[in-house]
Amino acid sequence: MTKTQPFTIPTLVTALKKAGFATKYDLKVLRKQINDDQFETRSEFYAKMIKPDLKRLDEKIDNVDSKLGKKIDNVQNNLSLQISGIKDNLEGISAEFSTSPSRKEFEKLSRSVFPQ
Repeated sequence: MTKTQPFTIPTLVTALKKAGFATKYDLKVLRKQINDDQFETRSEFYAKMIKPDLKRLDEKIDNVDSKLGKKIDNVQNNLSLQISGIKDNLEGISAEFSTSPSRKEFEKLSRSVFPQ
């Protein structure tokens, strides 16, 4: 004769484990492992899929960066030329409209007024 035990949840869980059924905890661990594996697989897939596009984008960024650097250099050179032209113009205008004579003019005038 078989020994009869009362039908309770712990005895049922024990009997199901012995029969090879997964428990709630086992299923939770299995779900987490499946999710982790799927995440890793998808990440690897997208990394391989996107890598060539990222490389082309990086090359385009480098190209634009070098072109922009050249343009900035050209603008700086043009600005420095324009600024030096403006400085020359200002020096010419100030010399033209100056009320005091230059050193050479002063010496020339002083020699003509006070000959030695």
